[in-house]
Amino acid sequence: MVITPSNFKGGVGKTTTSLLLTYILTKHKDKKVLVIDTDPQENLTYSISTTFKKSLDPNKNIFNACFDNSTIEENIQSITNNLDLLAGEWKMTEFEIEANRQYKQSQQKNILSIVISPIMNDYDYIIIDTSPYINLVMDNVIHVTNYVMITTQTDSMAFESTKRYYDYLLSMANNTDFKLLGVLPYLVGDSSTDKYYLQEYNDVFGDELFNHKVKHSDRVKTWNRKGITEDKPYDKKTLAMYENVVDEMLEKM
Repeated sequence: MVITPSNFKGGVGKTTTSLLLTYILTKHKDKKVLVIDTDPQENLTYSISTTFKKSLDPNKNIFNACFDNSTIEENIQSITNNLDLLAGEWKMTEFEIEANRQYKQSQQKNILSIVISPIMNDYDYIIIDTSPYINLVMDNVIHVTNYVMITTQTDSMAFESTKRYYDYLLSMANNTDFKLLGVLPYLVGDSSTDKYYLQEYNDVFGDELFNHKVKHSDRVKTWNRKGITEDKPYDKKTLAMYENVVDEMLEKM
């Protein structure tokens, strides 16, 4: 199963959610997972390397798997016994240029599908992290995805972005085979603004809104910089929020 946490807007928890889903599925659920980082900023690649204290080969990455005549198997890096990574690469900013140069137009939205098809059945889950842009990379991700999770925040810009992204997914639905897992509010506080936008999300998305939310937590911000831990104050409480999200996600699937 291919799962993609995404949205048009940056800073709404896409990468953090991808990291936590990966961590919980591999360490707490004993599932075999492949992480694919399509974002040129490589933030998820960095977080995976930091969390699992693993040095990475910069020459093994998603761009090379797509365009440099090397196989996906040659570019996948083993992180743990049940976690592999197809690392991000800044050259993904050139994805469309290389797609036009190396692929027929009819194939260009399916490059990622073509590339990962040999290993699709090797994993219980494949998690894809994306950049906050509508481009050929995003089209490729949606074409290979089975389930999309929209991550968002409780403010006006994230709310508007989420509605636009939902419309984009609807526009893609006729030509792809994904399902919407739901809308996940991220770093929710207790202010009147948070409560207002939670109600707005509920009014617009109804049953598609996750019952479990990710509450505001300094641990999440620390994990983004230093990697996930389980032996520090509030680790278990914060992890429990994401474990609830994962359990709800698996139930939805």
